[in-house]
Amino acid sequence: MGAEQAKGAEELAARLEKMGRQLRRANIVSTVALLLAGGAGAIFLASPGETALTRALGLSEATAQAQPAIMNTVAAREFVLKDASGHTRAELTVFAGGGPGLALADRDGKPRCMLALTVDGAPGLALSDKDGKLRGQFVIGPDGTPSLLLSDKEGNNRGGFGLTADGSPGLVLADNAAKTRSVLGLEANGRCSLKFLDAEGALRNVFGLDETSTPALMLFDKQGTVLFKAP
Repeated sequence: MGAEQAKGAEELAARLEKMGRQLRRANIVSTVALLLAGGAGAIFLASPGETALTRALGLSEATAQAQPAIMNTVAAREFVLKDASGHTRAELTVFAGGGPGLALADRDGKPRCMLALTVDGAPGLALSDKDGKLRGQFVIGPDGTPSLLLSDKEGNNRGGFGLTADGSPGLVLADNAAKTRSVLGLEANGRCSLKFLDAEGALRNVFGLDETSTPALMLFDKQGTVLFKAP
């Protein structure tokens, strides 16, 4: 992939793989305290069908049973969701670096979907296959530029689509060694180009249209010497 896109992909992969290596276990305990005015005798002074608790709340016993208490805010450093078998299936936490993240795991405990924010606030979404390999990543960089990365079953980035800071789109295709082989780009001024690179990363072919839609073709040898140029 391009140098900047490859670097961004590697950084995102490292962040998300570190997040997904294990889903931390945690026990969240909620304690609710209810203080009622009056002593135990207040219970016996309540009218039929009423207790000191329901009277204090201004509810009938039937209404109190039908309307369980709802807390407006729950504060914690981490939330862990487990299935009926006790396996961790989801975790919402703030990681050591300071960024929040949500990880979803399959029934085998393998992370399959991860959503996180970096310390600088850049969001990233990663999707993994059943073997734990990252296959799809979507990230918004610190400068606001979006990128979509697709990986093969070995975890190598094979395709990427993104926008530059000025909004120009670009498509990058890589071989099974994760080396960039083809790049399609469109610049803000309307100039577009399609480039092909060899396995060593040398540019060998460029076809494009300039801002006036005039076509051009260039062929290079391995050393970068122009072999053919038109016009």
